[in-house]
Amino acid sequence: MVAIVMAFAAAGLAWRELARERVLHQEEVRRQVAMRVEQAERHHGDSMAMLDRFNDRVDNLKSVIATLRRQVGSANAELSSMRGNSVWLRGEIAERQSRIDALTARLAQVEAEKTQDNIIALPRHGAASLDPKVEDLWDADEHPTMVDLAKLQLDVFDEVRLQA
Repeated sequence: MVAIVMAFAAAGLAWRELARERVLHQEEVRRQVAMRVEQAERHHGDSMAMLDRFNDRVDNLKSVIATLRRQVGSANAELSSMRGNSVWLRGEIAERQSRIDALTARLAQVEAEKTQDNIIALPRHGAASLDPKVEDLWDADEHPTMVDLAKLQLDVFDEVRLQA
């Protein structure tokens, strides 16, 4: 009989120990679940913050891209304008060059048409020295800004130029 009582007591103690282990196990599972939920919520918060940062960066980059597109459009318009100006300036240069060529040809034609009547011969030997006096250059009735080139001895200058 003692053995039966001991068996019932052992079975009761085993059932009580099993119930206590179940309670401890359930508490541990709840603690682990709560910890995992907290960790998941923290991870979710971090992920959402990172997504917000990325969205802010995307918005910022979109505005930078829009600004750069406007600048590229403006630069393309300016480039087109400059190309037009370049074409106009080339035409202007060609027109002026043709005018220069025409004037050069006209000058050559006029020089070819010159006769001896239009050419004034300067005297080779003048009466004045290298250091001319007022009386040597002007007569009493002449205007002081007019010089009689025939009175100057210009051959001296050719000699000075050859020596230099």
